[in-house]
Amino acid sequence: MSVANHSNSRPHQLPLPSHATVRSTSPAVARRPMPYETPDPSGRNWLVELPEEIRHIIFLQLDLNDITTCYRLCKELHAFLTQSAAINLRHTLLANSLHLNPFAMQANPNMPRQMPLTSAKILAHLRETLTRFRNVAPKSTSTVRFREPSGSLYEYLEGVLLRTSRDPAAPLSSKSRTLHVYDLRRIDEWEDTEDATDADAEVFETSSDSPMEGDFKTQHTFDFTIREVATDPTQDLLIIVSLTPISQRRHPFPKMIMEFHLYSLSTFEPHPKAEKHIIEFPQHLDGEDIALDFQICDNALYVLSKGPGMLGRDDSPADVLYGWEWPTGRLHVSIEAPDHISFESFVLLTASSFCVTATVARVSNGELAPDDLTPEAFRELYWTHHLHLYAFPPISDHPAGAPWTAQHVSVINMPSINNRFLRGIPPMQMSIRTDPPPRTFNSPYPMHAPPPYLPDPESGVAIVTFVQQRGFFPLNPLLPTAPTFTLIVAKATLAKLLPEPTSPLLKQTFSRPVPVVPFSRLAPDCRFFGPDRVMSCELCPSTLLTVAWVCFVYQNRYVAPYARVVGTVHLPLAGDNPDDEETEEQEVVDLSLQVFDFDQRRVRKEKLDRARRFPAGMEARDEQIEGDDDGIDLVLKPTRIQPIPYLTLEEIVTGHNMPYILVERATDSVDPLIDGQRILLLKKRQARRGAVQNPPVPDDDDSGDDSDSEEEDSIEVMEF
Repeated sequence: MSVANHSNSRPHQLPLPSHATVRSTSPAVARRPMPYETPDPSGRNWLVELPEEIRHIIFLQLDLNDITTCYRLCKELHAFLTQSAAINLRHTLLANSLHLNPFAMQANPNMPRQMPLTSAKILAHLRETLTRFRNVAPKSTSTVRFREPSGSLYEYLEGVLLRTSRDPAAPLSSKSRTLHVYDLRRIDEWEDTEDATDADAEVFETSSDSPMEGDFKTQHTFDFTIREVATDPTQDLLIIVSLTPISQRRHPFPKMIMEFHLYSLSTFEPHPKAEKHIIEFPQHLDGEDIALDFQICDNALYVLSKGPGMLGRDDSPADVLYGWEWPTGRLHVSIEAPDHISFESFVLLTASSFCVTATVARVSNGELAPDDLTPEAFRELYWTHHLHLYAFPPISDHPAGAPWTAQHVSVINMPSINNRFLRGIPPMQMSIRTDPPPRTFNSPYPMHAPPPYLPDPESGVAIVTFVQQRGFFPLNPLLPTAPTFTLIVAKATLAKLLPEPTSPLLKQTFSRPVPVVPFSRLAPDCRFFGPDRVMSCELCPSTLLTVAWVCFVYQNRYVAPYARVVGTVHLPLAGDNPDDEETEEQEVVDLSLQVFDFDQRRVRKEKLDRARRFPAGMEARDEQIEGDDDGIDLVLKPTRIQPIPYLTLEEIVTGHNMPYILVERATDSVDPLIDGQRILLLKKRQARRGAVQNPPVPDDDDSGDDSDSEEEDSIEVMEF
């Protein structure tokens, strides 16, 4: 049997079968089937008789559906496919939205003793990683101690942790010039030892002849204050933001120039690929307060600048988003927030499109809030939340000249959440995160061990969080806690609303009406969780905590802490009088780590595996399949959030078309991080105040000094 005879084969990959009829544009010309489309009269299978090398080339060009079909065509093909490590690797990669990194299988001339990876080794590693992630069963766990005092800046992406440290001479200042880089991709080069003289020296690098393989932690002190940091480990790129004052006369506040310094992550030298090692922000700033969001994707650097400090705006500061081709320093694209719209954060959906979270100020009649609010209108001021989609031509299509203005493609309304400024219910802050960016480049870094496989650029989910603001507004007594909602949606779902990258609409200079998508259209294809704190025991019996660190999603996996209130305990008040018998009531909580998997192929496989356990001929309904099975919870039913007094006005139902897998493990950390190979848990020296863990976790490093109770002490690295 020939692969070409299969009726489901695609024309652009395999020829049409002999019985297929194709109408010609000319009625006088009839299409003749190609010789290989006609089965051999003797029944000879010419495909099977091809040399093995040629058959490998043929099958490695097929997509997931075609390879899966070929497994079932005949016994000869099934045996050939199952015995080929390269084809099995491609099939497994495609089934998990991954692709092979060719640099992992190339020999490194600088390391002649290092053997490049083979398909069999990569396949075994991939299968083990998938199995361990499915069960949240790490193959190794290590602890990294933080010896330096924590600063105000941090970032984590794909095994590289960046932290600034406080200046010992000015411990109360948040400014720092020193950056610490922890390369957690070298975890196999560490080992744990016991040292009686230094309690913190539990992790150190092993001895090595090569400097590249020796250090897992490096640090560098710059000659300027670090204002913000960003990194792309796949390109060995480190970006440091600095502010330089401009001396101007007769001005009460100094103007500031914001600069982006491009360094090599491994050497702290100017990046060799960058023609300009410093990129200057197009606008000057008023003051030193900045709030930035970064996305680095291939040759592009995108920065969203928020908050006060933008010049040229009389009524309110404009949020602006700029994109550069960082190797050349050329400005490529720009977006400025319209009036009365606040850009909160953004991510790249594709290499040429944004998804921006936005908050809009309105008055009681639903119209945009005017610049001069009357007292009556101010009392009824409220905000609505939206996702704005923007698209622009790819960098390769942009000639030298003025940057493109990204085209506003669509607006997606978010669920209605009650907020009133004068009633103590401020607008929720929206943030969106998706990792990794939609890269199309393969990565040769780190040079000693490039990643064997990389996520497909169109895969993954976006996490949108809604967090109630606190501290700047009076709290409503009816809302004693800060509720949080979480929206999970596949990037491919949002990308369906985008035009093609070659569409002429992206290069038009005039604006057109932007279509508005109601949330009801998005609801079946997303999940909406929340709130994160207990409103009442009946409405929300458990607690979903807010993640403080930003990297809580990687491709289709999402990690979050979970705290169940299991009771209360009365503890004595801390005071000067030891005989004081007054007590305070505190909640007793059980902390756990939840790992969500929204990969629909893996969910479908889990569903089919459970359905096969039923007797032949018996139909397995969703109600019988879903639920916990050996610690793996399959969730098929939609998520329902009942109306919450003074917060949500109607029931929110989501997730009809987005089932997921959930695995929960006990933990004593409320700050998880994740990437494609590991889960990280941030540890504290002492338990957080305001709640009592059950069971209490002993702290061996507690010396009785309470001054460091809020310091990050270590991070637990679970390698999968």
